Amino acid sequence: QEEVSMARQIQLELLPSSPPKFKTLGIAVHSEPSRTIGGDFYDFIPLSGGRLGFVIADASGKGMPAALMIAQIQAMIRSEVNNGIPISTMLKNINQQLATSTSPEKYVTLFYGELNPETGELIYSNAGHNYPVLVRSGNRIELLEKGGTVIGALPMLEYSSSVIKLEPGDFLFLFTDGLSEAMNHEEQEYGEERIKVKIREHFDSDAESLVNEIVKDVKAFDPTDPPRDDTTIIAIKFGNGAGK
Repeated sequence: QEEVSMARQIQLELLPSSPPKFKTLGIAVHSEPSRTIGGDFYDFIPLSGGRLGFVIADASGKGMPAALMIAQIQAMIRSEVNNGIPISTMLKNINQQLATSTSPEKYVTLFYGELNPETGELIYSNAGHNYPVLVRSGNRIELLEKGGTVIGALPMLEYSSSVIKLEPGDFLFLFTDGLSEAMNHEEQEYGEERIKVKIREHFDSDAESLVNEIVKDVKAFDPTDPPRDDTTIIAIKFGNGAGK
């Protein structure tokens, strides 16, 4: 138990202590493991030109094995990013390394993006992760799907990246399946449609208020404590004054 507690402390120290602050970005995070040690992961990485790199990931399994894989992934991402490797090449390299060093049932779903807080330009790749939801004015919804399959299951995979532009007021919502697959006593899932409805309802809120509302709603839907699965949420609101 003491070793598990120490491992949890190390894991917490690997996660950002708080979201980064920008005048044009409001960022809020919620992350809750289902056990003392979690298999979810998120990170924010400052990049050249004032850009922001961010990642959300979910390792297969739970507990210590998942946490060890996540720590390995975090180290590889930061190494690749600091060396200026393009996103698609970075994911290809990480997949190759993980696929050749672990068994196929050990894999990670991952979304990585690089956002320019001034222009709203977002370059991203989605490696088998739950599609982040981008809600634009007029309640238009886009899902960030481009990329490839999960990381670590198969070697020699290629990944693509895509470029989109956020407009002032847009909400970008990222999550792990602990949120969408939360289950009530009737064995109904919380579901991605409910997530979209909640974002639309609170579109004019700030990022922190949106995250608080969704966490409150999912805990009312599934009061299991701790949650059945690791649950991580990142909400990013873009636009002048969003970071106030």
